[in-house]
Amino acid sequence: MDLDLRDFVLQVISKAVVKEIRDLSRTVKKVDLEIKDPRFTFKAGQWVDFFIPDVEVVGGFSICSAPKLLKDKRLIELAIKRSPHPPVVWIHEKCQIGSEVDVRAGGDFFYDPQPGDPPVDLLLLAGGVGINPLRSMFIHDADLAREFKENGSGYCPGSAELLYSAKTVDELLFKDDFLAAAMEPNFNCTLFSSQSMQMALYGTGACIQPGRITDLDILTTITGEKAVLHKDRLLCYICGPRAMVNSLVPALENCGVPKDKIVYEAWTNTPPKTPAAPVPN
Repeated sequence: MDLDLRDFVLQVISKAVVKEIRDLSRTVKKVDLEIKDPRFTFKAGQWVDFFIPDVEVVGGFSICSAPKLLKDKRLIELAIKRSPHPPVVWIHEKCQIGSEVDVRAGGDFFYDPQPGDPPVDLLLLAGGVGINPLRSMFIHDADLAREFKENGSGYCPGSAELLYSAKTVDELLFKDDFLAAAMEPNFNCTLFSSQSMQMALYGTGACIQPGRITDLDILTTITGEKAVLHKDRLLCYICGPRAMVNSLVPALENCGVPKDKIVYEAWTNTPPKTPAAPVPN
């Protein structure tokens, strides 16, 4: 059977070195990895198999950085929430600058427009650490927009709207990144804190909405008077807990979004108990 070269590249297992590790919140650590193999690549939204020496279970973590960071600096970023899963325990308790691991990119949850493709408008709906792959997509879309503006070539994105909910304001990761991106034309974000009882202010006066993302929020974003998205070219990505995905998919369909324009990835709090793949030698 013939293999496409792109499929081969995605199967590359690369050595990676931890360049930085820091707390994003009380429960989430961000890890910056320097990728050693120049053949390693990924698409915005994909995850990595994460092979740790002397840890039998293989981790699987969504990449939260955009492909441009890998291209420019050979770095990828992960944001990992504490749990009893062995790879997560290693990251939170044993990982340090200079630690070496192996990584392999993969997954069919991604955003990868090509030069010459017609513009699409992105609606990104994130819950909790489900923000990771959607941050990769949001930044990638902004990178493509800047590239097109500067060079007049490549893919020309449409508008992008991010709705992101977490339990507390502290657990809303990358707030500064999103609010800064929302200052650019055609890029918007709305942040939600499900445990807040009233609107909260953040930074220079940005508002964080109380509660979860609701059907009304979806309706307003797509069809409201101030909506910047065009339903006829809309592409929706959802990533978050299963209950959130089960709620928002029908809300999008009720707004007239076709099923084939809704892409989602749901997760649970139960990690796999066996290795996802053989640990490389």
